[in-house]
Amino acid sequence: MFAFALRRRGQRGFYLLGLLLVLAIIFIVYGDRLFPDRNTGVSQYQDQVDRSKSAACSVNRDSAAAMIAMWVASHPGEEPTVEKLRQSGTSIPACPEGGVLSIGPDRRLYCSKHEPPPLPTQR
Repeated sequence: MFAFALRRRGQRGFYLLGLLLVLAIIFIVYGDRLFPDRNTGVSQYQDQVDRSKSAACSVNRDSAAAMIAMWVASHPGEEPTVEKLRQSGTSIPACPEGGVLSIGPDRRLYCSKHEPPPLPTQR
């Protein structure tokens, strides 16, 4: 019937069952390296996507610093807000994860998800 699984006398070779057993042991020993996040449900890909969104938000905030400086130079005496910047036609990039942007007292752009604004100091 299944000649590949049967062993004749004097013939050398592996049994199919023995080969499957060896593969099962290898999978048990190295399975956590092959599928590291199978128990948590979070893949490494998702973690990389989250880190890339955080990095993109940081780059957006850094590039917006120059826009804020130009707006402050052209509107002396006014305190900048995100709404005023957008109303004047300045393109402020949004957070890739939907965080709320705000301008702190130091005139830096802060994101509610990645870098919240500092707490006000009490005197």
